[in-house]
Amino acid sequence: MIKFLSFVLCLVVVSSCKKKDETDIMGVIYPIDFEILQPFNGDSIDVDSIVNVDLLIDENRLSEIESVELFVDSILVETISKEPIDFEWKASKDGGHLIEVVVRNISGQEQRKTVQITSTNYLYQWLGKYEGVSKYWITYPVGFGAPYYSETIQDVIVETSISQLDSALHVFIQYEGGNSSQNDIKVSPFGVHNSTWGHGSSGGSLDITFSGDSLIYDKFQKCGMPCQSGEEFIAHRD
Repeated sequence: MIKFLSFVLCLVVVSSCKKKDETDIMGVIYPIDFEILQPFNGDSIDVDSIVNVDLLIDENRLSEIESVELFVDSILVETISKEPIDFEWKASKDGGHLIEVVVRNISGQEQRKTVQITSTNYLYQWLGKYEGVSKYWITYPVGFGAPYYSETIQDVIVETSISQLDSALHVFIQYEGGNSSQNDIKVSPFGVHNSTWGHGSSGGSLDITFSGDSLIYDKFQKCGMPCQSGEEFIAHRD
């Protein structure tokens, strides 16, 4: 989870008298002044988090607003000409972002305010190479006796990288015996992946948890009604 970032622009109004630098006694309309209350300039946030961009503007001048525009990185996201003033933007990458709000009055005069923030991909904290020992097991009944059970123990190396999918890591697993597997998995901001597939005799599940410099892997697979198998390991990052 390419990664996504959502911005919501909310309008906060305050009651005050008209000021001389806004509309003078001759009725001349001046640009509508406002302030961006949130986010603060220099804020750092996670990709995919929701950020409220709040404006402070005199409620006595709302009727003079022709339009309010939201620009992100010099690209016009949306134009709103009436209340409620709600903008939403989804980012496709992390890094620095310039948020600019333009308030235009009915005379065509503009007032612009900007803040700059930095968005970071929370998945970066789990990138790297993990090493551990994998245990693969399988069991199924044999006649009327004890069920068959077998284990395969081997070294395993897991390498993680950013996936092309949203909020996902690409996980490449290399086994000591030469086999390998790879998959793109969705990972929550808490470092957890849970997925299931199939049902009944073909059902399975995969649970992966990132904790500090450790990767905890637990896979379960039914291989027929009386048969089941699984793999588990804890790998540690260099």
